[in-house]
Amino acid sequence: MAKCDSANDDSIRRGDQREATVLQHKMSSAGMLLAASRQIPDATVLQKVMEVRQGLCPVCSHRGTIDVHMTYAVYSMLVMTGGRTSRSFAADPARPNGN
Repeated sequence: MAKCDSANDDSIRRGDQREATVLQHKMSSAGMLLAASRQIPDATVLQKVMEVRQGLCPVCSHRGTIDVHMTYAVYSMLVMTGGRTSRSFAADPARPNGN
């Protein structure tokens, strides 16, 4: 079987080790957050969610139902097509593009 020429390249292995260390740190942090979040009672989480949803809009200071709104943009050029999704946390009157 043929062997890859870059298999013995130390710079590639060092890069992979750095990426693995960063990924391991991120996953460890996420695991700690998940474990801590499981200690909060469901009733407390629901109460806080309802307080935020019925509170003041962080964009326009309007009191009302606050929610996450998503907008989409699609663009196409002769040889390339792309898109973008944007999220905002706002009341209905403050939604992007008035949608």
